[in-house]
Amino acid sequence: VRVHPGEPAESPTLSVGCHVGDHRIQGISDEFVPPVVNLAGLDAIIPVPDGDAILMAQKLASELGLGVGISSGANLLAALEAQERLSPDAVAVTIFCDDNKKYLTTALTGKEPVRPGYRTPHVELQSYRVIPPLSPQLP
Repeated sequence: VRVHPGEPAESPTLSVGCHVGDHRIQGISDEFVPPVVNLAGLDAIIPVPDGDAILMAQKLASELGLGVGISSGANLLAALEAQERLSPDAVAVTIFCDDNKKYLTTALTGKEPVRPGYRTPHVELQSYRVIPPLSPQLP
């Protein structure tokens, strides 16, 4: 098992160790690396441009009906990059931690320009699989 964290390309806090720029991926790269994060135990950090993450979150909603936040778009893009780096047959797993409700007044609902190097325009979304929880849900 390998763990490849993703981070905003515009603010590579994990790579640098402190806040170095602004980005639009809410919920990640909060300007510091918490002491609980063991960077030495992680594999290569994968930078994801915030505009590409926005486009992927929009694509997940429009093509698969998944109302997710921008960080989920970033998670999928980082997982795709990790899978590509490992091998075409590697299995990459990610988690969509949030829905999009609290981001409806952010860049998530705007028109995002496609920039050179963005991965989203080249990704074909076909399906997804939900993995059920290991323990029963509480009422």
